[in-house]
Amino acid sequence: MGFFSKLFSKDDEEKKPEPPKEERIFFDDDFTRFYYFANPNTNEFGYEGELKPLNPQNDYDALVVYLEADTPETTEATRCYAMFKETMADMERFDYDMKRLTAAYCIKKPEYFNGKSTEQQLIDSMNICWMGFFRNGNIAVSIDSHGEHGLYMDNAHLILKADGSKQIEIEGFYGEKQTDTL
Repeated sequence: MGFFSKLFSKDDEEKKPEPPKEERIFFDDDFTRFYYFANPNTNEFGYEGELKPLNPQNDYDALVVYLEADTPETTEATRCYAMFKETMADMERFDYDMKRLTAAYCIKKPEYFNGKSTEQQLIDSMNICWMGFFRNGNIAVSIDSHGEHGLYMDNAHLILKADGSKQIEIEGFYGEKQTDTL
């Protein structure tokens, strides 16, 4: 190497090799690509993917699906993936049932409904925005309402428990929450 090249070249000591990029764990499904994530702070270990909802209200609506890992120590999610596939096999019925449960609950609550719409109008103004499948056998669903037809809630969170019981939590526009068993 010549004198000038030594003056104008970077010293080998200054060149540091880039650390290897960590490969993201994922798997592809007929509906979406699921990416693995682990968050020990919130005890969340599983996969997440986005699907286009059955009846999107706008171009920005997405259905986020969470599949909990079989254990925090593994990246396998076999049980939750099986529950997801079973749900997706009859998603139209599942979608309608979740919205119907939410609408029927809200109709009975004057703080969440103005009484001027039919149950079907309420159902039509809702969309499922999140579904979670958990290793304990529970399925959780979040339903968003666009405030149409006199429904006064920000979202509803339903939990279908493995024992067959159902729970609903309604969050109002100002953060107030009400939880009941269905």
